[in-house]
Amino acid sequence: MPGDAFAQGVARLGQYVCARRRLLDAIARPRSNRDPFAEWAEWLAAEVMHGTRAINPVQTGYDVELPDGVRVQVKYLANTSDGNWRNGHEVRFPEDPSVLLYALLVVLDLEPVHLLVFHRARLADLYDRLHKRHADQGQRLSLTKANYHKIAGNPEQFAGLVDIAWPNPEPA
Repeated sequence: MPGDAFAQGVARLGQYVCARRRLLDAIARPRSNRDPFAEWAEWLAAEVMHGTRAINPVQTGYDVELPDGVRVQVKYLANTSDGNWRNGHEVRFPEDPSVLLYALLVVLDLEPVHLLVFHRARLADLYDRLHKRHADQGQRLSLTKANYHKIAGNPEQFAGLVDIAWPNPEPA
């Protein structure tokens, strides 16, 4: 028969389910089994960029459309703030040429800290500024912990190449 730890685990899951439902209600998303950070990242990008979320949250191509018709792909990257990042992120624009921006929510220790916005037309320039050496220059960008800290620590050096659309008041 399971003990107290089991009962506490089940109770905590119930609290998580209730909190998740409240989050989805707050950002006007239907109840789903999608990752809550994916849902929240799309909501945040739409809010700070004054856009409209796609009707279908799992469609291919874009997640937010701006008032001028520019489309935005939205993703998130979650890691711990200490030590090496277990997860990297590849910024890769979809084939749809109307997707001109790529928003990446950076989450550290389960806390959203930055929404970075990459420009399709400037991805090769950003690649050069970061001294990247991987294949497909201008088509994709492998974002590492060092790259993130360089961008977040020196936003003026990367202005126009990648923007910080939403800073946490106390960045990590």
